[in-house]
Amino acid sequence: MERLLNGRYRLGPRLGDGGMAVVYRGFDSALGRQVAIKVLRDQYAADRTFVARFEREAQSVAALNHPNIINIFDVGFDGDDPNGRGLGHYFVMELIDGPDLKDLIRARGPMPAEEVVAILVQVLAGLGYAHARALVHRDIKPQNIMLTQDGTAKVTDFGIAKGLADTTLTDAGFGMGTVHYISPEQARGEPATPASDLYAVGVMLYEMLTGVLPFTGDSTVSVALKHVQEPPLSPKRLNNSIPAPLAAIALRALAKDPNERFASASEMAAALADWPRWRDRRAAPAPDPRASRRATAAVAVAAPPAYPPPPATRGRTARGGVGCLTWLLGATALVLLIAVLITGYRLSPFGALAASPTASAIAGLPPTETAGPPTETPLPAEASATALATAPVVGGVTPTPTSRPATPGGTPLPTLAPTMTIPPPPPASPTRGPSPTVAVTATAATVVAPDLTGKTLAEAKEAAAAVGLNAEQFGEGYSTRPIGQIISQQPEAGRRVAPGSTLAVVISRGPQAITVPDVKGQGYAQAANQLAALGLVAARRDVPSRAVPQGTVIDQEPLGGNSASPGATVTLTVSLGDVAQVPDLAGVSFETARQRLVDAGFVVNVNGQTRAQLQQENPAFLAANPNVQDGQVISQSLPAGSFQARGAAISIAYYRTR
Repeated sequence: MERLLNGRYRLGPRLGDGGMAVVYRGFDSALGRQVAIKVLRDQYAADRTFVARFEREAQSVAALNHPNIINIFDVGFDGDDPNGRGLGHYFVMELIDGPDLKDLIRARGPMPAEEVVAILVQVLAGLGYAHARALVHRDIKPQNIMLTQDGTAKVTDFGIAKGLADTTLTDAGFGMGTVHYISPEQARGEPATPASDLYAVGVMLYEMLTGVLPFTGDSTVSVALKHVQEPPLSPKRLNNSIPAPLAAIALRALAKDPNERFASASEMAAALADWPRWRDRRAAPAPDPRASRRATAAVAVAAPPAYPPPPATRGRTARGGVGCLTWLLGATALVLLIAVLITGYRLSPFGALAASPTASAIAGLPPTETAGPPTETPLPAEASATALATAPVVGGVTPTPTSRPATPGGTPLPTLAPTMTIPPPPPASPTRGPSPTVAVTATAATVVAPDLTGKTLAEAKEAAAAVGLNAEQFGEGYSTRPIGQIISQQPEAGRRVAPGSTLAVVISRGPQAITVPDVKGQGYAQAANQLAALGLVAARRDVPSRAVPQGTVIDQEPLGGNSASPGATVTLTVSLGDVAQVPDLAGVSFETARQRLVDAGFVVNVNGQTRAQLQQENPAFLAANPNVQDGQVISQSLPAGSFQARGAAISIAYYRTR
């Protein structure tokens, strides 16, 4: 019996199940439109506080009118029917005939930058509209982003997410699907803010760019702790083709401190929309004081002399006490004195042992992300010291040597900094000032990252440890490799990395299981195309049907909702319409043959042939069938096994002795 909610909404087939609700296709009989009906599960309907908050918030969201927020049309309650079964609390919303973002990520894996930006800018537009009206989503995740056929992104589940504010981490509201996207402050039990929604968008951005989540674990608690405690791996470490600005935007959104994230959804949307030119303008961390002092001294020596201020300023300064010229001379003498001291220290045995920042640190890269391959150009200790003391400043740039002695034996250590050729020292000549100082860099020896693909995580850890490295799982993905084997790694095999570095590996989940869609009732061509788009193969089996139009899928195997591997075959039973199959009547008595044809709906003509007629018209038949019996069918006008329209005429000939 058809279910009608509140005398208006006709309940259709189930579309999907969530942790908190079940979604049905429905029909609004009052307005004549297709809708989606979301019904709360019983465990939430029993909580009066939750229900009251749900109704209040759902009504608030229903007032939102934005193209990137799904429309909520109505909120209601379905009481018990005569059999004591009622659906309870529900709301009616816009029906989206399209996938959610999670389905798209699963099907596509890492997505192109342009497509990622096009989707997330729309999501942020919807969130910004809600935030401006004091509504925080609290449960942003790809499953709550629906995509229409024309590419419009719609944010869903505002009302339910708001109602979940009172739940704890152990409640059903924070299942594995949600905990991967919660912000650190939500994981700590603190109230969610608009910045919490932006963190979740950052997780989605990370997942769309790399195909994996930034944090995974065996339980909701372990994943939540990683959100709170661990920094995410740079997306470029997982996929070096990701544009650096997009990777930086993702990491900015994933900042642990809400104040370090984007200030608003509109600011993040603007950064994404203009990502090729976006730069993080936040203040950089304070540099090493020793490196800062060395850099300041070097710049001071290389800088051109300062010029005195205009006459008017000089006059005012002179009247105030000490003249400007006196200050200038004193400052110049101080700078020269500092430069002499630093140069002498650099050329002393103590200076040779002083540590200096590596080139990768200067470039702002982690030890394993070097600015270029190491360049080894060893110099003898004496030549190196001479070159450092006498190398000229070319174009205002202080040359940097490619290596320097770093051990008592004079073994040179290569640097990862961009290098330039140091010219031989010029002939000794009087100089007007001290030689410019040169910041000498050094780096530790590197090792080659082993190839971990095809290994288990335990085998990978062992192989990495053998060369002084670590291996950790940073995601999993679908692959033709067996479950548990490594399908990719970053840094890649063969790349030189610093000892002690961590190799991030992605573990195979095996072939991706595909949910078989229900295509019954569709035309065969449409059903076959839908299956092909999911990576499935359609096989056709034709059967007659008086009830189903020709070309329509009557049945399928496996049925919709079951799982199948990529490339699996789905057999579609297709209607041939109101037709009948012509039986094979050879050797059957003509009376039996006629009755079978009549029962199948054919119009039958019967013609008997004697031996004399056969010898004249079909001598080959008698030669092949010398023992033909009286009354047996010897031919039929329509081929056996073919499907013919009911009422079609068919002629049969039989052998008669007289």
